[in-house]
Amino acid sequence: MKHNLLFIFFLFFCSATYGQGIFLDLPEKDLSTSQGVPFEVPIVLYNDYNHNVKVIVEWKSQSIELKDHAEVLFGKRLIDSGKLTIEMKAGEEIDDLNARFTFLEGLEDRRYTIKITDLQNHQDIQEELVFTVAPVDMDQYIYLDEHLQVGTMYPNPINTSGWLQYELFSSVEAKIVVHNVLGTQIGEFALSPFDNKVKIQVGNYKEGVYFYSLIVDGQSKATRKIVVQR
Repeated sequence: MKHNLLFIFFLFFCSATYGQGIFLDLPEKDLSTSQGVPFEVPIVLYNDYNHNVKVIVEWKSQSIELKDHAEVLFGKRLIDSGKLTIEMKAGEEIDDLNARFTFLEGLEDRRYTIKITDLQNHQDIQEELVFTVAPVDMDQYIYLDEHLQVGTMYPNPINTSGWLQYELFSSVEAKIVVHNVLGTQIGEFALSPFDNKVKIQVGNYKEGVYFYSLIVDGQSKATRKIVVQR
């Protein structure tokens, strides 16, 4: 009788715990990106326990000698400290977690470790991401970093209007300022976080050479020439 009760308890324990844990879902482990272009990797976490847990998400480079930038977006929060603590409810799935990587120098393959630590149940999950980094054609950009990228003006020469494509990756204030050859500002165009291109109107400009500058948080980052032709 005693052995039967122990066996029943063992079966109950196995059925109650089998398959439970914290699960990590990543896309392909071998990824391709371009130098200087931010690349986002979605991270999905699932708490299969029937109780709340606290987990630590860590991301660490195995190429620390290279100039890289890694951060995690959790909803609208931006975390660049390399570690994030999350409290998960029983059965909860978190699918608004994204790791963002920007490789600013070197074309060597990058290896990043994503580690999940379940503090209550002493469970660790670890996955490795491998990035193949390709060179980027800088002639297509006037500015590129982990916060934003701005393409060159097209068309150029311009008749009545031109376009700049851009991507904002963080909450910076950016704008395009147009000057004439004397340095007098004659136009200003904000880069909205709700769009990815800006129209530069030059219909009332005289024919000639002008310059447009990218201003980020009050600082000039790049200046290029445009030609207005009728």
